[in-house]
Amino acid sequence: MAEYTIVSVADVPDQAAEVGMDPEHFEIRFLRESLDLRNFSVTFERFGGGWQPPQGHTHRRGHRHAIQEEVYFLVSGRAQGKFDGEVVDIAPWTAVRVPPETARSFRAAGEEDAVFVTIGAPSGRPRRRRVHPGLLGRLEKRPRPRAVPVEAERLESAGRALDQARVLAHDAKRAQREWFEIGIGLQ
Repeated sequence: MAEYTIVSVADVPDQAAEVGMDPEHFEIRFLRESLDLRNFSVTFERFGGGWQPPQGHTHRRGHRHAIQEEVYFLVSGRAQGKFDGEVVDIAPWTAVRVPPETARSFRAAGEEDAVFVTIGAPSGRPRRRRVHPGLLGRLEKRPRPRAVPVEAERLESAGRALDQARVLAHDAKRAQREWFEIGIGLQ
């Protein structure tokens, strides 16, 4: 059987309020988890016509990424993009590639909503790795070599715990940075 995933965008929760935007004038739906994407992200974004976030809002200043390159594809409406301070008009059915280090923000140009599909790679957040329960059980039952001193086993166990703590801290920092870096609209 072929492997694929079908998701209705309407079934993916709107995260506008979670990213500090007004859900009446802005909509953002992150499809990465719903589609079970491994190497990139896809986001649906709707910018309300004639609306902008308030002065000083993070979403007006723009955002950057540490490693994620993005392509913003304008599906409908007209928009303006701001790239490191340069404002550019964007017509429907236009794609704009933005490298990670370039600050970017968007807004609808005029009274009509602007609708984007955004593709980012590599994915902004690492996926959790799944371990097959049978494999985990076999690994735990494997006999330890007798030549390994008890102290070395304790150090190895402590090292694994430290590695896990580092991964969790890295994931938490990356998630915090991604939420902070999400910026949409123009000044």
